[in-house]
Amino acid sequence: MALSLVTNLLTTLQPLVEKEVGLLLGVDEEMTKLSSTLSTIEAVLEDAERNHPEDRAIQDWLRKLKDAAYEVDDILDECSTEILRWESKGQSSGSLKKVGTSLLYPFKNVKFRHRIGHMMKEISVKLAAIADERNKFHFRNMVVENRDEFTKSRETSSLLTLPELIGRNQDKEKIIKVLLEDALERDEEFSVYPIIDSEEDRCKIWFKMHDLVHDLAQYIVKDERHMMEYRGSSDAGDRKVREVSTRMLREGDEATHSPFQPDKCDFRKFGSLRVFEARGIDIMKLPSSIDKLKHLRYLDVSGSGFNHLPNSICTLWNLQTLILDRCYNLKRLPSNMKCLRNLRHLHLSRCSLTEMPPKIGQLTCLKELSLFVVGKNKGCHLAELQHLNLGGELRIEHLERVKNPMDAKEANLVGKHNLRVLILCWEDNDESESQENIEELIEALEPHPNIEKLVIENYYGTHLPHWMMDIKNIDLIELRNCKNCLKLPPIGQLPLLRSLSILSMDKVNYIDDDLPDGGPVRGFPSLEVLTMQFMSSLKGLSRKEGKELFPLLGTMKISSCPNLSFRSLSALKSLSVGRFCTCAVLESISTCESLTSLKVGGNQEAICFPEEVLRNLTLLKSLDIYGFTKLESFPNGLAHLKELKSLTINFCDKLKSLQEEGLRGLESLQRLSIRYCKEFSSLSEGLQHLVCLESLEIEACRKLVALPEGVKHLKSLQSVRMSGYSNGLVALPETLQHVPALQYLHISYPTLTSLPDWLGNLTTLQSLIILGCPKISSLPASIQRLTKLRNLYIIDCGRELARRCEKGKGEDWHKIAHISRVGVDARQSQRLVEKWLRPQFGCIVGGSLWAAQGDLRLTNWSEFRAVKNPMDAKEPNLVGKHNLRMLILRWEDNDESESQENVEELLEALEPHPNIEKLVIENYYGTHLSRWMMDLKNIDLIELRNCKNCLKLPPIGQLPLLRRLSIWSMDKVNYIDDDLPDGGPVTGFPSLEVLTLDNLLSSKGLSRKEGKELFPLLRRMEITSCPNLSFRSLSTLKILSVLGPCTNAAICLPEEVLGNLTLLKSLEIYEFTKLKSFPNGLAHLKALKSLSIVRCHNFKSLPKEGLRGLESLQCLSIINCKEFSSLSEGLQHLVCLESLRIIDCPKLVALPEGVKHLKSLQCLQMRGGFSNGLVALPETLQHVPALQYLLISSYPTLTSLPDWLGNLTTLQSLIIFGCPKISSLPASIERLTELRSLSITHYGPELTRRCEKGKGEDWHKTTHIPQVEVYDQTTHLQS
Repeated sequence: MALSLVTNLLTTLQPLVEKEVGLLLGVDEEMTKLSSTLSTIEAVLEDAERNHPEDRAIQDWLRKLKDAAYEVDDILDECSTEILRWESKGQSSGSLKKVGTSLLYPFKNVKFRHRIGHMMKEISVKLAAIADERNKFHFRNMVVENRDEFTKSRETSSLLTLPELIGRNQDKEKIIKVLLEDALERDEEFSVYPIIDSEEDRCKIWFKMHDLVHDLAQYIVKDERHMMEYRGSSDAGDRKVREVSTRMLREGDEATHSPFQPDKCDFRKFGSLRVFEARGIDIMKLPSSIDKLKHLRYLDVSGSGFNHLPNSICTLWNLQTLILDRCYNLKRLPSNMKCLRNLRHLHLSRCSLTEMPPKIGQLTCLKELSLFVVGKNKGCHLAELQHLNLGGELRIEHLERVKNPMDAKEANLVGKHNLRVLILCWEDNDESESQENIEELIEALEPHPNIEKLVIENYYGTHLPHWMMDIKNIDLIELRNCKNCLKLPPIGQLPLLRSLSILSMDKVNYIDDDLPDGGPVRGFPSLEVLTMQFMSSLKGLSRKEGKELFPLLGTMKISSCPNLSFRSLSALKSLSVGRFCTCAVLESISTCESLTSLKVGGNQEAICFPEEVLRNLTLLKSLDIYGFTKLESFPNGLAHLKELKSLTINFCDKLKSLQEEGLRGLESLQRLSIRYCKEFSSLSEGLQHLVCLESLEIEACRKLVALPEGVKHLKSLQSVRMSGYSNGLVALPETLQHVPALQYLHISYPTLTSLPDWLGNLTTLQSLIILGCPKISSLPASIQRLTKLRNLYIIDCGRELARRCEKGKGEDWHKIAHISRVGVDARQSQRLVEKWLRPQFGCIVGGSLWAAQGDLRLTNWSEFRAVKNPMDAKEPNLVGKHNLRMLILRWEDNDESESQENVEELLEALEPHPNIEKLVIENYYGTHLSRWMMDLKNIDLIELRNCKNCLKLPPIGQLPLLRRLSIWSMDKVNYIDDDLPDGGPVTGFPSLEVLTLDNLLSSKGLSRKEGKELFPLLRRMEITSCPNLSFRSLSTLKILSVLGPCTNAAICLPEEVLGNLTLLKSLEIYEFTKLKSFPNGLAHLKALKSLSIVRCHNFKSLPKEGLRGLESLQCLSIINCKEFSSLSEGLQHLVCLESLRIIDCPKLVALPEGVKHLKSLQCLQMRGGFSNGLVALPETLQHVPALQYLLISSYPTLTSLPDWLGNLTTLQSLIIFGCPKISSLPASIERLTELRSLSITHYGPELTRRCEKGKGEDWHKTTHIPQVEVYDQTTHLQS
C-alpha cells in the first residue's frame, strides 16, 4: 500500500523536477529534496511491507509515511484545482488572458502561492524525519526498477503530473521569460502558466494529470477502503479520510440504513476526500457544503430521494464520476453543469429529468452519459451530443421534440465508435403521434456499426430504419410499442443477433417477413432468445415456409399473441406461453419435441388439459401450468414423460385432484408444487409412484387436509412445505410421521392448535419452520428426540409460546436447548430489533398487541376476544405513535372475520399517526376503507389484500408521495381511481411508480372518468387475473407484466454442423457421450476465440488438421473426458492461445512438442483426476516460452517436481493441489525470479515442515517469493 503510494508520487515528481516546474512555483529546492527523500524511503518499503506485517513499530512508521504521502498528494492536487478554478472563472467572465494565441492561467493569488510554498517546506521536513527513522529498523534495500510498468498498473492516481508545457515552442520561451522577469522584479514566488491551444489540448493536460479510471473506488487507498457508519452526523469528519462509503444493509426482506446522514453532514470536515459513495440510502437533500470537497473525484448518491442538486456542486472542478442512477425524483440538473470540465462519467439511469442542463456539449472529456433528455430550449438540443466521444450506454428521451432530420443528424451518433448500447425513446403521447418526417428523423439517428444493443420505444413511424441492417455486431434488439409499424426489416440476416424482444406491435403479421428468395437461407443464424408480447395480429414466425429459421433458438416467450402458430423449432429448449393461450398455440407446442422446460398459462376454456400437447415432449424436464381457470382434471397418460423432474400447478381453481394413473409414469419427478388451487383436496395414492420425489409443496389449497398413506414409500422425500391461510386444519396429517428421510419441514396453518407428539419420530429432520400458527402454545416433549435438528424457527406465533421458549427461563427451553439455531418470535418480522418494542405502553389480550416504533403488525383480530367494539381498537393509541413507519393490519380469512360487527368503525378506530409510510390491510371484510387513509400525506406504499367486500377505493390518488400501490383480491372494485374531484385538470397519483393489480375480477379500468392526467410517473405495472380491465396509454410506463437436442449417437461431430458459422467466437461441445473424433475442416472458424469440450467420455484426441485454421483461438478447455489421451501436434497452430485447461482427463499424461511454439500461452491448468497415473510432469512443459500461471492438481501418483521447473522463468503464479507424494521443492525454484505466488495444498506434514518459515530445509528456496502458502489438508480435516 505505502509502496504503491510512494512510487506514484515519485513518478509524478521526477518529471516536475526535470522540467523545472518547481522553479516556476518557487519550490524547486523543496521539490528536489522531496524526490530524493522519497527515493530513499522507496528503496526499503518493499521489505517493510512484505516481511514485517506484525511489527507494531514498523506499522506505525508506515502509517506516518502514508499520512505524509497523502499530504504531498493534497498539495499537488491543490495546484491543479487552482488552475481549473481560474479556467472556469475566466470562461464565465470571458476574461482569460492570452499570450499569442494561447490561453493563460495565472496564479494571481499571492496568499495561495505563499501557502503552497510553506506547505511544501513543511512536508519536506516531515518526510526527512521519517526517512531518518527508517535506519533503526535495518531494512533491506529492494529498489523498484520497473517504475514505469508499476505506474501503468496503478492508473488511479490523482497526483499532478506536468511532463511538459503543452503549446508552441516560441510561446513557451516567451511565457517563461515574462514570468521569470515579472516575478523577480516583484520578489515574489513564481506563477505557473500552462499553455494550451485548444480544448483538446486542455484535456490532454488533465489526462496526463488525472487519468483516473472509471471506478475510483479503487483509488490509491485500494486496500484500505474507509467504510464509515457514524453513530451521529454532527461530529463526524476526518480530514485524512480519502474515501467514505456508506451502504444500505439488508437482512431478509427488511432493510436498515447506516445512521450516517449525508444530508446533515458538514463536508468541510472532509477536506481531503476523493471518493464519496452513498448508494441507496435515500438522501433527501445534498448540503451546499459539498462544494468544500475540492479534491473529490467520485460521487455516487444513486437511489436518493432529492429532486434537485445544489448549484454548489458545479464548483467541484476535479469531479470525474457522478452517479445519480435511480434518483427517481430528480427532475433537473444544475444549469452550470457545463463547468464540470473534468467530468468523464455521468450516470443518470432511471432519473426523471425533464431536459438536460444547457450546453452540456462543453463537457468534452465526457466518456459516459447514460441519459440525454431532448429539451425545448436553446442549448438543450441533440446538437449538444455532436462532439462528445461517448461510450457505453446512451438513452435519448423525448425524441418527439426534435423538429427535423437535420437536427437529429447533428447528434453525430454515427461517429461515436465507442458506443455499445443505444436506446431511442419517444413519449407515448399526441406530440409523438403527430410528429412529421418521423421515418426520415430515425434514419438520421443512425449509430456507428459497432453498436451491440439497440432499443426503440414508442416510435410512431410505419417503417423502421434501413440502417438496422448495417449494425453487423448487434447482439440485442428490443422494439417496444412501435404500434404503427407494418412489418419488421430483414433483421434475420444480422449474423450475431442473439436476443430479440418485440412488444406491442399490433400490425406486424410475421417476425421473418422479408428474407431474400433463392437458395437455402438460415434466418436468424445466432438468435437464442425470442420474446413476443401483445401482438394481436401476429400469425407466425415466417411468411414463407421451408426456411431454415432459428437454428440456435433455445428460449421463446409468448404472451397475448392469440393468433400465433408455429412449426417445430429444432433447438428450442425453453418455452413460456402466458395469457390467451389458445388452441392454436397449444397445437404448436406439441411440435416442439426438443423442449426441456414448458410454462403455459392463461387459458379460460380447457376443462381437461389436452393430452396431445405433451405426447411428443419426451425430453421435458420442467412443466409449469398456471391460470387454467376451468381445468378440472389432469391427463392420465403421462407415462412417456420419463425425464420430468419438476411439476408445478398454480391458480387452477377448479382442479380437485391428481389421479393415480396420472402420476404412475413420473419416475424421475423430484419436485411437485401445487399452489392456490381452491378446490384441490386430494393428492391420491398415486403419490407413492413418485419414487424420486425430493420436494413437496402444498400452498393455499384450502380443501387439502390430509396426505395419502403412500407418503411412507417416498424414500427420497427430503423437503415438505404445507401452508393454508384459510384452511381448517387443526392437526398435522398423521401420515407425515412416516416420511422416512425428511430433512426440511415448513408448516403454516393459522388454525393449527398444537404440534403432535409423533413429531419426535422424524429423526432425520434438520430444519423445522413454523410460520403463522398463533394457536400453538407449547412444544411437545418429543422434540428432544430430534437429535439431528439444527434449525428451529417459529415466527408469528402466540406470545405464550415465545415466553415458554425463552432461553434459560421458559418451560420449553430444555426441549430445544440441543438445537444449534433457534428463533422464536411472536411477530411476523424476522429481525429481532429491541427498539421496536415498547412494553410500557401496555397491551391487549395477553400481549398480542403492543406499541412500537419502526414496524408494527396487528394480526388475528378474530382471536382477540377483547376487540369487540371500536373502543377496544382505540386503546392501543396508534394515532399517538409518531415514530411508527409501517403498519400491517390483518384479519383471518374465516367466518368469524366475515361476521364481525362494526368492522368499518373498528378500522376507523385504528387510525395511525400521519407519519406512517407503509400501510398493509389484509382480509378486511368491511364495505368501505377508512377515511383516515387520506390523511397519510407521507405514505409511500399501500397494499390492500383480500378486502373482498370493499365496493370502491378511497381517493388515494390525491396522496402526494404514494409511490407503490398493490391491490389483490378485491372482487367488487370497478376502478382504481373512482373518486377524484371534478373541475380543472387533476394529476391523479402524482408520484406513483409501481402499480400491482391481482385477481380483480370486476375491475373495468384505471379511471371512471376519462381525460384525467393519471399516473405521470408510473414506470411498472403488473396485472394478474383482471379479465375485464382495460386502460388507455400510460406515457411513462416502462415495464408492463400481464400474467436441439444434439444426438448422442454421433461418433464424429458432423462437419456440416459448423460449416457456415464463420463468425463463431465461442464453441462448447457438451455431453456428446459417444463422440470419438472432431472434424478436420475447421479452417473457416477464423473468429473462434474459445473452444470447450465437456463430458464427452469417448472423445480421445484433437486431430492435427482440425486445429490448423483456429488462428484466433485464445482459450481451449478439455474437461471430464475420460478417454482423452492426446492433444496432437496440431496444438502448435494455435498461435493466439492464451489459456489451456485439461481438467479430469485421467488418460492424458503428456503434452505434444508443439507447445514450445505457443508464444501467447500464459495460463495452463492441468487436473488429472485421482485416477491418473502421471508420475512426472511432461518434460515438454518446460519449453512453453511465456507461461505465467501454472496449476497442477489431483495427480496422486506425482512423486516430485522436476529440476527443469526453473526454466519457466516467466512464471508468476504456481499452484499445486492434491499431489500427496511430493515431499520437497527443487532447488531450481530459486531461479523463478518473477514468481510472486506459490500455493501448495497437500495431504501430509513433511512438505509443510520443510517449508516452515525460517526453519525448514526448503525455506531458503522460497524467500524471494512474496506470497507462499503450504497447507496441510490432513491437519485441517482432523481439526
